[in-house]
Order: sequence, then structure tokens, then C-alpha cells
Amino acid sequence: DKFPDRFPRDKFTFDNWVWAFTMLFSRAIRLRNLREGETLAMVPYADLINHSPFSGAYVDARETGDWLFKTGDEEVILYADRGYRKMEQIYISYGPKSNADLLLLYGFALERNPYNSVDVTVSINADSDSDPLAKEKIAFLEKAGTDKTVDFPCYADRYPIEMLEYLRLMQMTPEDTRGRPLSEFDYTRTISGGNEAAVL
Repeated sequence: DKFPDRFPRDKFTFDNWVWAFTMLFSRAIRLRNLREGETLAMVPYADLINHSPFSGAYVDARETGDWLFKTGDEEVILYADRGYRKMEQIYISYGPKSNADLLLLYGFALERNPYNSVDVTVSINADSDSDPLAKEKIAFLEKAGTDKTVDFPCYADRYPIEMLEYLRLMQMTPEDTRGRPLSEFDYTRTISGGNEAAVL
């Protein structure tokens, strides 16, 4: 309202703002090597390149000319991560984004996304009153170079085997050990029916 000549109300509407905001977040490309410094830019055609979390190809800016004679102009170039056959689709990575981020920012999700995980925090109970093996478990972890609190990434279709091994150790009881030291057990295998039930 302060500058109607610069920002006419029929042009600067909420719908137009939503459109511009959507274009910026879904189409803009970060160029890191401009002379003026890093910036976001709308690059026609480059914004049509699809995403793959496994791609090492990327889009960036560079000064035109060869290494000796620079023209002073700048251009946007696609750096390939490998050789491509004619008509083969090339991908770039939009970054290590979960499916929630991809859906919010770009409107799609991946069936198998290596970054689509939730961290589950697992910790050994240090209270020896509730766990008579607590001190031995902590000493075992320290000797193995593992913290007593660990974050494990869990996916929709799988979880890390290391988390299962950690939980088996965490759920060990005197009935499981029968006086044997914790270091004698193979935590990649089922310890006992009761231990596995407590883990799962």
C-alpha cells in the first residue's frame, strides 16, 4: 500500500506470491563459483534435470574461455560424474534429503531413498539397581570403543544389524550369561528366546 506505483495490487497478489515462492524453492539452483559469490539462480533447462541421491553430477558456474585467456563472461555448465551414452538420462543430486523434504520442496518421493530414515537413540541403563549387569555392559562398550548412547538410522523397510546387536547386549540378563563374561557372546546371533523377545 505504501508504494502502489512500484507494487501494483493486481500484480502482487497472494496467489502470485505463492507461485513465485514455489518456483524459487522447486526450480532454483545454487551456483557456488560466481565471481560475486554463491547465489541462487533460475537456470532454464537445468531445472529440468531429475534427482538421484546416487549421482555425483552437478550444475555450477564458470568463467568462459580457456585456462589462459578468460573472456570475463560467465556460463552455467553441467559437470558429469561419468561417461554417458547418447540419449541416456543424466541425473544430479538435490542433496541428502528425506522423502518428506523431497515431497515438500519438489513434489515427489523416492521408493528407495538412502536418506529417508529416522534416528533411533538406544542407551544402556547405567542404573545397577535395575540392571545388575549395567557396569559390565558399559565396560564392554568402552573396551569396544562404543558409546553407551548410540543413534541408529532406521528405514521404512530395514534397520541396521548393528542396532540389533546393541539391543541384544542391552537386554542381557544374569539368566542369559550364567556367570560367563559378556565378551564371550556372539551378538550377531540370537542369545536366547527371552533376550530376542525383549529386543524385538
